[in-house]
Amino acid sequence: MPLETQVMLLRVLQERVFERVGGSTPIPINTRVIAATNRDLKTHIDNGHFRDDLYYRLHVFPISVPPLRERKEDIAALLDHFVGRFSERLSKQITRVPRQTMELLMSYDWPGNVRELENLIERATIVSSSETLLIDATWLQGHGANLSYVDGESSRTGDDAVTPLAGHAGRSFADLQRQAILDAIDAHDGRIYGPRGAAAALGLKPTTLYGKMRKLGIKMARNVADRSAGQ
Repeated sequence: MPLETQVMLLRVLQERVFERVGGSTPIPINTRVIAATNRDLKTHIDNGHFRDDLYYRLHVFPISVPPLRERKEDIAALLDHFVGRFSERLSKQITRVPRQTMELLMSYDWPGNVRELENLIERATIVSSSETLLIDATWLQGHGANLSYVDGESSRTGDDAVTPLAGHAGRSFADLQRQAILDAIDAHDGRIYGPRGAAAALGLKPTTLYGKMRKLGIKMARNVADRSAGQ
């Protein structure tokens, strides 16, 4: 905000009057101002970019909202809100979020804060073709996400060790792989091949996915995953 505009705003807040553009008659106001910023105003004051008298005039009842990375317990509620909004807007019926997708969202640092989450959910809603919200983990790469994939080669931390997904202690990595594959197959109506198949959703080649399915004891019958295998 330019300094000259800050002066005008300060006058309105102090005197509770303003003048229309081109007018000369003061007009009284009775209003409550809610101001928000993502800037460090103290630093801007020190740099001469923000008036300290305006700062203290606005700083009556400050509320600090931490960035999303510091309040990840809010992600589930925000996810539910955004999925509902975009499902209605796009005439879709998305009712499921895979566990692995939720773990991915919780492991991400969200440098773009809530707006980044909102944009991600909108993108996922657009490309999802079933009732399950699927998010491509590569959309978040390079920003500090502790990514965990179905592919064991990608589920590694900095020390190159396979780490089970958080919140599932006691389950083997094979069990987690198997569940993620079954979820993807169900979400894509038993389809493996093609851009809308389970293999593409998991970021695997169809032949690689079939190999993992054989290894994990997942059988296919009439293009539907047989969940009884291995249970």
